[in-house]
Amino acid sequence: AAEELQAMHGRSFSQAFISLFETLQMSLSEASQFKNYFEEWINSVDNLLGTSGDGTDSGNQYSLTPSRKKIRIDPKKKATLEVIFNKHPNPKPLERREIAESLELPTNTVQNWFAFRRHKEKQHNSVFISQDNEIAAC
Repeated sequence: AAEELQAMHGRSFSQAFISLFETLQMSLSEASQFKNYFEEWINSVDNLLGTSGDGTDSGNQYSLTPSRKKIRIDPKKKATLEVIFNKHPNPKPLERREIAESLELPTNTVQNWFAFRRHKEKQHNSVFISQDNEIAAC
């Protein structure tokens, strides 16, 4: 980044400046002295990435905004998923699709919920196993 600034302005910056710039440790007064340089550099990076400076995508594959929103599952649907998980923690794709349709959720959300829930169960069980081993060792 510092090299790009130097190339853009044909000016050599001190090593101290480069170090402060790269680690984002400039004081407000130091940063304000170089405001114009920073704005030009940010605009050139935005042009390179295809963004408009405000984080919105202008058609490029490199977007600074998330591509989709997180889906929150309401407590009643979570309770239903828990009941199903306790009976059958690894539903087949057809079963997941049926669950998703009955709960009016996207199929991938249901798939992810089961995957994360299995992971949580595995972590929970490994904690109990390690605690049992510690107790047995005493």
